[in-house]
Amino acid sequence: MTIRRYFSFWIISISVALAAIVLPATAQDFTIHMKMGDGAEGTTYYVSTNAIRRTTPGANDVIDRIDRGTIIYIDHRNRIYKEVPAAEARHKITSGFADMDPQKKAMLHQMGMDVPPQLTKIGPGENIAGYPTEKYSLKTGMAQGELWITQSLQFPTAYYRDFNLLSGVALPTGDAGKIADVHGVVLKRTMAGMMGRTSAPASETAALVEKGTIPPSMFEPPAGYQKAGR
Repeated sequence: MTIRRYFSFWIISISVALAAIVLPATAQDFTIHMKMGDGAEGTTYYVSTNAIRRTTPGANDVIDRIDRGTIIYIDHRNRIYKEVPAAEARHKITSGFADMDPQKKAMLHQMGMDVPPQLTKIGPGENIAGYPTEKYSLKTGMAQGELWITQSLQFPTAYYRDFNLLSGVALPTGDAGKIADVHGVVLKRTMAGMMGRTSAPASETAALVEKGTIPPSMFEPPAGYQKAGR
């Protein structure tokens, strides 16, 4: 599995959990274009008042339909998509961790993955894509890195309440809810040691933030894709 795939997994499982707070709804659509440290295209976030889409090269897209209370998972390779209620997705995560057998929990402990996440504020960060940031250190059982977070951009209020699936969930690898107190949006992240691997840090930084209306079609499955059963 490539470092991009590991990085995408880390984004979904950790950085999404960082924003579990209640903020005013965003007043204007915006798009964040991220670049990897080597200059390659990174994740793109499309944010409107009703939906958020995350697109990462080499990975499946995820659309949070806040207005419908559902999450759309898009599989480009097979040209299919699934639409799952956010409450159901959260329940599966919670029950999956709660029902994990002792042997698997022991294996996680042996791998050092049951250490609670630690998020520490370092201080003022750099100006990224025209936005001031605060810099944080993040350590988990899977990886460690640094985050640059701006409070000048905000996701819709309902996202934090209903779609941030890891927020407040007691994981066998620690309580992700404990790192869910930071306001704003991550504009830069670095990480190393994904899944127990020792590697040079990988990074992803916002290269451009665009404000302007996003077409509604961006928050729907592509034409011609078939809906798959759950």
